[in-house]
Amino acid sequence: ISFPNTSIVLSSHFFTKFDEDKIEALFWLRLQLQRNGLLSDNGCLAEDLLIPINVDNRHWILGIIDLKHKCYFTLNPYWPSKPTPHELEMVQMITFALQEEFGFPDFQI
Repeated sequence: ISFPNTSIVLSSHFFTKFDEDKIEALFWLRLQLQRNGLLSDNGCLAEDLLIPINVDNRHWILGIIDLKHKCYFTLNPYWPSKPTPHELEMVQMITFALQEEFGFPDFQI
């Protein structure tokens, strides 16, 4: 699968690390963005962050943060159009942290 140069697919370990140590996970994300030439003094050029999340060690979902359109969503392969509040909350935690760390504006579901 090919993704645009402005999309970052994070490691499946990102959310686990974020849950344990938010500061270290965001530092790792900053490095990823810089290595890919998507973060500079002028701001963030990334348009999408795709975050695989293991829910309760039994099921995978994909957290999608659309930086360009300032929105987020989760994609659950079993119920793609109806994410649970818990799934949305997991991605919302990351968007709040991104707002604090990078100064992004508010995100919408």
